[in-house]
Amino acid sequence: MEPVKYSLLFLGGGICALVLIGLVASRRVLRAKRLPVRLMVWSVAGLLCFGGSQILGKGIIGWWPFRGGPDFFARLVRVEVARCSGRIALIAFAGFHGQGVESAAKLFVADGDGEEIVEVCGGTVMDICWSSDGERLYLLRSEVGGSKRSTKSLWRYTPSTGHLIHLRELPRLATLICLDPAEETLLFTGPRSVEGKGRFLLVRGLVNVEQEDRPFCWREGLQIGHAWGPQTGNMFVATSKGSSFGENYGLWMIQSDGRGASQPVVLLEMQGIEGIHFNAGERWAALFVRRWPPPCVDFDLYVLDMAEGPAMPIAPGVEWDSAVWDSRGKKLAFADRDGLWTYGVSSGRTRLLVEAPPSRLNPNRRERLKPLSYYPSGDIVFQRGFWRVEKYNYRKRNTATLFHVGELRRYFKS
Repeated sequence: MEPVKYSLLFLGGGICALVLIGLVASRRVLRAKRLPVRLMVWSVAGLLCFGGSQILGKGIIGWWPFRGGPDFFARLVRVEVARCSGRIALIAFAGFHGQGVESAAKLFVADGDGEEIVEVCGGTVMDICWSSDGERLYLLRSEVGGSKRSTKSLWRYTPSTGHLIHLRELPRLATLICLDPAEETLLFTGPRSVEGKGRFLLVRGLVNVEQEDRPFCWREGLQIGHAWGPQTGNMFVATSKGSSFGENYGLWMIQSDGRGASQPVVLLEMQGIEGIHFNAGERWAALFVRRWPPPCVDFDLYVLDMAEGPAMPIAPGVEWDSAVWDSRGKKLAFADRDGLWTYGVSSGRTRLLVEAPPSRLNPNRRERLKPLSYYPSGDIVFQRGFWRVEKYNYRKRNTATLFHVGELRRYFKS
């Protein structure tokens, strides 16, 4: 659905404009007419203006204003901000209440100011990630083919050209994609290993070639702790139990030169690592550690010094995967139940920037905040609940809304 139907916009606006021009041009003639004639002319003009305004409203907002807006609800499922370009990728779920409930999920891309929203595709998008320069968006889509069997596919969207290109198919059980800095190789969690019921494979393959997929390792239990080094291109894999690397567990590093991989080296012995975020220089790593044993869903934040080794506890009870480094790699923004925080690696101190407001759904609980991008100026873009994307101004110490989910209403057809 197009954001604005220009044919209806011009038709409705033209009707209103012609009626108003006609009334102004004929005002002297109408003064000489009797009152019943003038009332009839004004009534007809009012009806025409009302009809034109309704057509105009239909073209702009997508429904007839006199009927009122439909019972529309929308949620932000996933938001990712490109580090360099500042573009915002949004996965939104929306629906309408009426005689039944119609719902749909769509992927959008907006500029850094939250304007110029472009609808990329519809359907279920499992995962998204930006290229290092912020000029390409990779997405993992889940579709149902003609045989009614779910399939997964990797796509690439280029905002500058508006092209959405299919790259390759992926295994049905793939859920997350992790691309190397060169955008040539990816890691993804595959199905269970045939050798053991509790062993899950981590698969390494090429972005454009399906036949080159090879199991890289197996881990006991389903884990998603793996990442690429942004500077070296090395692979980092977390294990909480036994794995093909050995009986030890923790964070492993595998050096790679593009043609092969060296033997894994354990960097840190720690259970429950489920998220790894490096700064640009790969000197520090933010680790999201699940409190052990499962099925605990609480996470604690640690910062690992890649040169000296120790992992320092930063904050307990943080939001999973909600951390971004600044451009110099000296400050880390993260979020917990209290709000949006920053941590300085040189000072070792944390600072509360934005206190989490009460939730719209449950005033007794606080809204979830998630940092998305750290600007060189010190401003931080973050997600507030399921409703909006805001920016914290470092100099003015205040926040401003960049995007609200209500702006997507016209993209969903009732």
